[in-house]
Order: sequence, then structure tokens, then C-alpha cells
Amino acid sequence: MGDTVEKRAGAGSMSATQRAWIQGFLGIRVPEEVGGGGPAADGGGGKAPAATATDLFFDKDSSTLTPSAQGALDRYASAYIAAAATDPITIEAWASKEGDPGHNKDLANARAKAVADYLAGKGISKERLKATGRGATEGFSKDDLAQNRRATLAPPPPAATPPGTPPPAQPGPGDTHMPTGLRMREGGRVKDPLGTEEAVKHVVGEGTDVPRAQVERELKDWLTALSGNQPNMRGKVRGTDIVAEAERRLHKGLPGAPLMPRGDGKDYEPGALAKRLADNLPPMVPGENVAEFRKLSTQDAPKERTTAEALHDKYKEERDELTRKLPKSLQDWAKKGLDAVVEKGAPYVLDKGLGAANVDSKLQGEVKDFAEKWAKKVTGNEDQSGDK
Repeated sequence: MGDTVEKRAGAGSMSATQRAWIQGFLGIRVPEEVGGGGPAADGGGGKAPAATATDLFFDKDSSTLTPSAQGALDRYASAYIAAAATDPITIEAWASKEGDPGHNKDLANARAKAVADYLAGKGISKERLKATGRGATEGFSKDDLAQNRRATLAPPPPAATPPGTPPPAQPGPGDTHMPTGLRMREGGRVKDPLGTEEAVKHVVGEGTDVPRAQVERELKDWLTALSGNQPNMRGKVRGTDIVAEAERRLHKGLPGAPLMPRGDGKDYEPGALAKRLADNLPPMVPGENVAEFRKLSTQDAPKERTTAEALHDKYKEERDELTRKLPKSLQDWAKKGLDAVVEKGAPYVLDKGLGAANVDSKLQGEVKDFAEKWAKKVTGNEDQSGDK
């Protein structure tokens, strides 16, 4: 059986030239395994995935920071120092469950220390760094063991906005076809939002699930900040509509129902309310949900969502539902590929990647139909008699 799979995979493999062409057109990296490099060994292999803004990964049985992790820490430290931030930085590290538990605990401690030492070397006070090795886990992934060899940073790096920078323009009434994060054609050319390093980091980060304990900590910090903006609360926070909006964003697409579908006007201790809301979430919360929550202001009146933002949310919801049907190793690549393909309006470039990965023809057709539908919406060329 294994021989049959191997032969079938080889027959459909994408050549290096084809992979390079797709990477150049889309502006994203196509993983080697999509091009016929074979599945990763031992549930994810020994090599570390690329780092995100808040998640750093390690090679198997190693506490040495990879070049990708060092780059992420350089950017984190630069943003923290540029913003004159004083928030404490929590560093938590894990190992996968292979091998001796005692060794894995020591390895997690060493990974946490390596991150703290690196940030301290970049000028961040050691007094603001709290590093903890949590030991072995399979909480990030039971199948891809490389996801468990990580360290996380909280809070996210501050957003550095130069003084005098004007606020971003808000979409007008005529922009209903334009999802946030995707760009219209301008002057006959397409501005690719996924072509920059920052945009790719954002996409990768959204694809990483976040432990519920970390979400609870971020909720507590957010609710505490909100309390400070509510008059005369004396350390408590009122359950207003923006609190309900925060829970809605975190709970989006998950089973069950939010505890607070709308503001209840009651006063809570921020930590107690954070725990109550977090306990209603699964052990791992989708990274995209957490990313949307992090965008929420700590002012009491949530910004009214535009039609374009609502359409963008609908696109992401349908995209994620579709990509969950693909093999897990392809899902992140497919999300980034669809975003780029929808923007460029050329669904045919998905053919080689999906074919090389032996995705069945019916599902390939479903993916391409989805891309064609949303390409029309984004470019404003949707046939009014077609998809709604």
C-alpha cells in the first residue's frame, strides 16, 4: 500500500520549475511536500517551522534559536523599544512528548531561557522578562509534533506608528466588493498584499491555534484596559456591547454559543470575567479568531463594521470551511494561495499545486469554483445574475 501511495505521489509531483513559477506568480512559498518532496518524517520532522510574531519554533531536541526565530525576536525587540513599552513580557516554552519527561522539561526551560537571553541582549530589561518552561505537550498538535517544540511571547509586539501618520482611509459606500486585507486593481496593476514580509507573517500567525490559557491572559489584560476607560469603575469592568463583541470574535465558528450575545450591563472583576469567557472556549482557539480579537479597541463603543468588512469576514469563513476539507499539510498553503489567487483573479494557477498533492478532481473543482466566485467579488466584476 505504501508503495502505491509513493508511486501515485511521484506521478503527480510538481517540478521545481513549476513550483518556482507558481511561487513567483502568487508571491507565496509553495512547500516542498506540495511539489513532491514527500511527507515529513515522525509526525512533522525535526526541522522547525518558520517563526511568527509571537510563536518561535525549535529544531528537534534543540534549544538553539533558528535564524527565523532570531529574526522574529529582532523585530519584537525593535517594536517594543520603539514604542517605549513597559509591559512585562511572558515567555512560555514547550517540548514535544517524545522521549524522557524530565529531559523534555529541561529542554523547555532551556528554550524559554534562550528566548529571554536573546531579548535581554537586544536591550530589553531582564526585570520585564518572565520565562517559564512548561515541559512536554501535545496541546498544539497531536499529528505535527514540530508544532509542540515552541516558545510563545505575550503580549504581541507593539504596533509602531510614526508620529503624524494619518489614520487609514475608511472604505466608502461604493467599496462593498472590497474585502479588508485584499486590494483592488489600481491603474491596471494589482497591489499584492501578501507580497511583503509583514503580510506573510500575519497570515502565518493567524494559522496557528492559541492555547486557551493564553487567550484568558489576553482577555484579562484587555478587560483591565477597558475598565480604565470606563468612568468610576474602581477596578471593575462593565459588561457592555464591546465585551460581547470581543467574545463574538473569539467564539466565531466554534461549537456552542457565546455566554454574552449582547452587553448585560453588569460589573465584573476583569480576571473573573476573562476566566468565565475563556472557559466557554475550546482548549485551542483558532489563531484567526484571536487575531480579530486583538484588533478590538479598549474604548467602550465598538467601531461599526462596514459592508466591506462584513464581506471579508464572509470570504474568510467560506475559505476556512473549504480548506478544512484538504489534507492538513496543505491547509495553510491553500489559504494563502486562495487569498493571492482571488486577488489576482487567476484561479487556474491552483491546478498544478492541487494536482501534485493528489487532491481528488471533485475537490479541486470546488476550490477553483470558490476562487472564481470570490475573484469576481473582489474585482467588482461579479455578474449580478450569478453568485450572491
